[in-house]
Amino acid sequence: MGAGNGLSNGGAAETAPDGTTVFRATAYSPLRTTVALVLWLGAIHLNVLLLLASLFLLPRRIAAMVLGTQLFFMLVPVSDKSKIGRKIARFVSKNVIGHFPVTLHVEDYQAFDPKRAYVLGYEPHSVLPVGLGALMDLVGFMPLPKIKVLASSAVFYTPFLRQIWTWLGLVPASRKSFYSYLGAGYTCIIVPGGVQEILHMDHDSEVVFLKSRKGFVKIAMETGSPLVPVFCFGQGSVYKWWRPGGKLIVKIARAIKFTPIIFWGKFGTPIPFATPLHLVVGKPIEVKKNPQPTYDEINEVHEQFVVAMQELFEKYKTKAGYDKLKLRGSNPSSFPIPLVFIATTFENTMAPKASTTGKTKKVAAKPSDFTKSIVSEALLIDFVKYGVLKPLLEGGWRAPGDEEIPKPDQEYWTEDITTVPNSDWDGDLEEERKMMTLIRIKPPRLKILTLER
Repeated sequence: MGAGNGLSNGGAAETAPDGTTVFRATAYSPLRTTVALVLWLGAIHLNVLLLLASLFLLPRRIAAMVLGTQLFFMLVPVSDKSKIGRKIARFVSKNVIGHFPVTLHVEDYQAFDPKRAYVLGYEPHSVLPVGLGALMDLVGFMPLPKIKVLASSAVFYTPFLRQIWTWLGLVPASRKSFYSYLGAGYTCIIVPGGVQEILHMDHDSEVVFLKSRKGFVKIAMETGSPLVPVFCFGQGSVYKWWRPGGKLIVKIARAIKFTPIIFWGKFGTPIPFATPLHLVVGKPIEVKKNPQPTYDEINEVHEQFVVAMQELFEKYKTKAGYDKLKLRGSNPSSFPIPLVFIATTFENTMAPKASTTGKTKKVAAKPSDFTKSIVSEALLIDFVKYGVLKPLLEGGWRAPGDEEIPKPDQEYWTEDITTVPNSDWDGDLEEERKMMTLIRIKPPRLKILTLER
């Protein structure tokens, strides 16, 4: 078993009673493991410490040298073919997964063809998606000889970290690289939820945002690459963390494609806590190659993926020892944050809890009121037919003079809103802009300004 290059970690494969193939990572000496973990994850904290020391502690000349060194390693070209780099990456891959340790469960090992390229949708992101290390080709558990991980572009502007992670097989998450590597026969691993999941993490549940993530599905369909759901149990416990709140942090996260968060592991270091991780790889979802899939076709395949991910979570959470773990953000009815409509020029005669500020009304609405919607981080709604109007019509909204809101069969039009992708990467921003619309109805004078949570 393995990708044809042997199991670099040394973990042997077992067959579970349910037919699942199980790989258990081997733990090596504490010294080797610590060195590997520092190489793998230590660069983030190192850069922060060097920056703070240069600004507040070091003499100007030394500070300039330190910052110059960081700038050099930020800009110097790095190759994933480097012999020294690959040796370091092999050492890291071999030792780090035994630290937790990671146990990999592959539902249908024989379904994977080493000659094909797959799209692995990995969840959750957590502070860092450390569990995906067990999927890398250098480890050799998966029978796939060529694997790349699509990561936030911020990684590749981080000194020292960009070198290590490039050698490990990470590449910038862009449409161009996605198409390019799939076309070259590489299996691509992507975390669809991206940084938005970090913005809404808590310590009692796992956050998975998939409903509005369809770009990776579209590319899989365009290239004919099977989709594979992957879920990692225990990842939310490998670090303690603190995240500042406020809308400013959200804006910063979007701008830099990385969420400002303070996290720490053992003794306050970047070494993660030794929490057992159970990584489950679902069965491949075959997709027919379609160079120009329609929106409905994308939705159909996307729904298959979401359902498969939910089933994977429910099936294995007890086996992994997380029977009380909750999954949220995967469908509108489970979305934990209430939505609020903001509308103008209307009187609400049937919502006694509404609060008024001038001409603006705010009325709480449950996510289940929507026929098909999910709120994006950009505070807009995925508008599908007349789902937006349903809670207004059922809530008894009336125009001045007690004139009724027009029924859905009356005249309406949409106005595009310029927004930003609500993840590290989005497969089709232009399509997203068309989906997220401002609804205007005439007559009478209804205007839904925005949605906020």
